[in-house]
Amino acid sequence: MGETMGELGLAFLKLMKFENQEASYNSQKARAVDMKNVATATVKASRLYRELNAQTVNHLDRSSALLIVQTLLTELSSLHSRAEKLDTASSKIFGGDRNRKGEELKEAIKVTEDAKSCAIREYERIKHI
Repeated sequence: MGETMGELGLAFLKLMKFENQEASYNSQKARAVDMKNVATATVKASRLYRELNAQTVNHLDRSSALLIVQTLLTELSSLHSRAEKLDTASSKIFGGDRNRKGEELKEAIKVTEDAKSCAIREYERIKHI
């Protein structure tokens, strides 16, 4: 919408210029002045729309990045809880399957921690834009 308004404003400016050049009556000159005011307002509105769109995109990016961080934190909490339960169960009964699951959980925790760190860095980068 911002681009369309900008183009409309420029069209009004061209029309105003033509009206000024061809104006022979006071009413035509007055209309040209009014057209200039409309054109200026339209171009300003176009700039405001563009700025608003940029801010909206930035806000959505920030919200998305925050959601990713929160999701990873929840996932980490769940993985740590599962690891604790597995450790508790492993201390009671020793078995190879539980050791393998424990190693898999540790690897999943490590990968999720790395992803969380990256997500936090990205969120901080976006937050300061």
